[in-house]
Amino acid sequence: MSEHCDGMNDNPPKTDPWYDGGMVSILDRAERRRTRLSFAPGEALPSLQVDLGPFVTGVIGPPSGPATSGHAKKKQELQAELAGKPRICLLHGLLVAHLRKRRFPRHAPDLFQRLWREQSEVLLQNLDLRWQVSAATTFGDHGMSSVQRSVGTGLTMLFGMMKLYETERLFSGRSADEPFANQDRKPSDLPMTMDGFSIARGDLDYNLLARLWRDAADDPVIFHLTANLLNNLVADPKGIFRRISLMRGEMVEMRTNANKTAQ
Repeated sequence: MSEHCDGMNDNPPKTDPWYDGGMVSILDRAERRRTRLSFAPGEALPSLQVDLGPFVTGVIGPPSGPATSGHAKKKQELQAELAGKPRICLLHGLLVAHLRKRRFPRHAPDLFQRLWREQSEVLLQNLDLRWQVSAATTFGDHGMSSVQRSVGTGLTMLFGMMKLYETERLFSGRSADEPFANQDRKPSDLPMTMDGFSIARGDLDYNLLARLWRDAADDPVIFHLTANLLNNLVADPKGIFRRISLMRGEMVEMRTNANKTAQ
């Protein structure tokens, strides 16, 4: 059993039938992915005081040579994925990879912070949105302020849940940019006894986005990352926020026309 499950034996969580073993099994599976990346002799992350200039101007080349450590294997994977981009993207990827583990070089969190404090513009120009979400997750785990940790965790939950339900939605037979028809709604209870969201009048979507934006505005290191992610999210033609907006507009128009007819 993982170290994170210690102390739970006296009052074990109720087993969820959809996940064999319940939360204990879920935690153990997550922990198995957190083994430290090993270093071979002579390998190390750059120091905290490293000159970032060459990382900004230099270009990532293809992988070469044997990889005998976890660090080297991860580096080669990233070199293959990020070839042609500035070397700072490779450094960023390695920092994210190390910081996902239980143990990591002591200065890694500070170096990650320095990259986003000093080179956020370069990172946002060269990292795709998937990598930006990974950066937000790293802020959630290793943020230097309560704002960074809460906003990073909030973004992680938002985009993680979106990935789950957007993937499931593809099995509905509709494309990601095609909203559901309002008349197709099925009467059914929501899980966890939740009240249904009022698409026409509800503010849940506004509140989710606004809270993350307002909270992030209190920390300049994470704000630019958050703003870029949220701006892309609300502008994406395939996301739930566009579909909700289209369905809301249709509902409002139908109600307006109905009122005019009634008059």
